[in-house]
Amino acid sequence: MNTLFETVKSAVSVPDAAAFYGINTDRSGKIRCLFHPDHNPSMKLYDDHFYCFGCHKCGDVITFTAQLFDLSPQKAAEKLAADFGILPPPEGSAGEEKPKTRIPEKDETLIQHIRLLSDYEILLRDWERVYAPTSPLIKNWNPLFVIAIHELPWIEYMNDCINSTDKHMQSWADHELISRDFYKRMETMLSMRQEVMLNGADGKHAA
Repeated sequence: MNTLFETVKSAVSVPDAAAFYGINTDRSGKIRCLFHPDHNPSMKLYDDHFYCFGCHKCGDVITFTAQLFDLSPQKAAEKLAADFGILPPPEGSAGEEKPKTRIPEKDETLIQHIRLLSDYEILLRDWERVYAPTSPLIKNWNPLFVIAIHELPWIEYMNDCINSTDKHMQSWADHELISRDFYKRMETMLSMRQEVMLNGADGKHAA
């Protein structure tokens, strides 16, 4: 185990590193992704990791810093330690530390659900932007715009919950979406994206 890595990750959160290096988040804690051309902020910064809802890249504060400055993980950890004044752990102290509980990796089904939810959020954002009324005098709003403005706040919240490091919150969000049969709805909407967009453009109900 690389004790420098563990020390840095426990001492510096991803948002703290971003702020230190001059990167400001929007109100929802997102920035433009470091891994792909990103016109709208799609990378969410959590305390112990980041996740991009566009390209699905994720990682910890060391991965974030390595990508930001084009460094190796070792050099990124050393930079964080120097910039934040983190002292290396004393020699021989590793055996005295309390063992850290390893966070189990997300199972394949949950990973699929996370990707599905993020893809659906992107689709709703597209509908909200493309089908927004061009004038306040327009009364007959496009059905896809209506779906977007009604579902987007809830979907954003569920996305935050399911990407949380709080396992209870993550499990609750996944169960909530399953119990509402919402994953099937999202799959249907995404698989019929082109047809839905065409029908929506004609003002027909898409759902």
